[in-house]
Amino acid sequence: MTQKTQHTTERKHMILFNNDPRLIDVASSRKAAEKQRDDIEWEFGIDDPRLAELSKNIQLWKQLEAKGEIVEPNF
Repeated sequence: MTQKTQHTTERKHMILFNNDPRLIDVASSRKAAEKQRDDIEWEFGIDDPRLAELSKNIQLWKQLEAKGEIVEPNF
């Protein structure tokens, strides 16, 4: 797990790790966020304000994955 995490105000697309509300499954959450981003772009265009937050979370999860981290604390 990571020592220092960046948290956002809303992460509706996060996936819990082993149904533990304290842990976020990094890969699954990234994939869900990417799908949500693609859906928003398709339906509402690239100027939708939700895309900034989604992109920020996707980048964070990609960085964690690159470090080999599979979970992120949800606190």
